[in-house]
Amino acid sequence: MNLAFPSPEFDLAVAAVCHGSATDEQVRALNELLRSHPAARDEYILRLELHSRLASAPDLFASEAADPIPSPKNILPLEPARRVPQSSWLLALAACVALLLTGAWWVNRTEPGARQGD
Repeated sequence: MNLAFPSPEFDLAVAAVCHGSATDEQVRALNELLRSHPAARDEYILRLELHSRLASAPDLFASEAADPIPSPKNILPLEPARRVPQSSWLLALAACVALLLTGAWWVNRTEPGARQGD
């Protein structure tokens, strides 16, 4: 058996190796191809990794019998949004205005005697 890459025969040989059903002839042909073809090696490693990840996650796909809707005991009710009283907004606005006025006064203040030397 002679394998080419890419080919359906390569796909079948890799799948057979992953499932443990490869014949000696498939294994021999796959080994020859992998030794001589770097792109085939990369694809082989990618497929083995994908197969091992899928095989190690048995609950990856939900069964048909599984309930797609979560149980209500796991769902917490949303709390209604609290409204901030208008007086809080007014107090915050007054504080901002006071800070701005204090900053403007601080920047524009003159030191005593600073203008006397002109």
